[in-house]
Amino acid sequence: MKKKKVNIAALLVAIIATIALGCGGGGGGAGGGATGQFGNPTPQSGWYLEFLVNGSKVDPLNITPGTTAQVAFVVYDVVGTRTVLPASNFTLTGATSGATLTPDGILTVTAPTNGSMIVSAQAVVGGTTRTATQEAAATSATGNGVLIGRLISTNGVTGLVYSQIEVYDQQGIRVGAALTGEGGNFRMALPASGRFLTVKPTSMPSGYLRALKYQGKNFLVAGVTCPIRIPSVFASQTTSLPAPILVPRESDGPPPPPDGCQ
Repeated sequence: MKKKKVNIAALLVAIIATIALGCGGGGGGAGGGATGQFGNPTPQSGWYLEFLVNGSKVDPLNITPGTTAQVAFVVYDVVGTRTVLPASNFTLTGATSGATLTPDGILTVTAPTNGSMIVSAQAVVGGTTRTATQEAAATSATGNGVLIGRLISTNGVTGLVYSQIEVYDQQGIRVGAALTGEGGNFRMALPASGRFLTVKPTSMPSGYLRALKYQGKNFLVAGVTCPIRIPSVFASQTTSLPAPILVPRESDGPPPPPDGCQ
């Protein structure tokens, strides 16, 4: 991704005009981290697909090859109560090799899949048949390092759960991703080519603006238009972001103009 001059005023107008409030109750979510602890996250109310290995939630975007996971269709209510629903019509698309999914939701991953597969399933929620989908990826430790960080509210306390962190290289190609787990923490396998970080807009919870604040600078959540530059990540090493990534709340008012675009 080459550096470009950014018309900040135009971008700000566009982002404010298109602010939407996350995915709250409808569709993606999941668990875990084959590259580290994912915890027991509780997202906003809604329905999600979660991936469990030996009963523990794992990050579907960082599955270790050789793993077998149970895909569960779950609903969280407004107080965080989790209910697993009977699900059907499990489908796996985009993975031509390296992964299989049984009709009852058993996902077996045998090789890296480069983030190209989508798992979906249906269940009856409140008397209506709903579909949940979740991107999944198998990542290899070979040649990769690990990036860890945290996505939290601008209140400095609340972690954003089940938001999708994405990292791109200099050419704008996505080279790593992770779902945030308990407390908004994330951990992803990442090659040395990773340069820029952003959050997938549709994965942000309701009540938050599609903007980020990091180390005193403001960024947009609009593809890779205005991403955060990350420290270098080297093979077989773990790199931590030096500060949490903050997400403005709707109650904070309009975000300030972005001033950290790389």
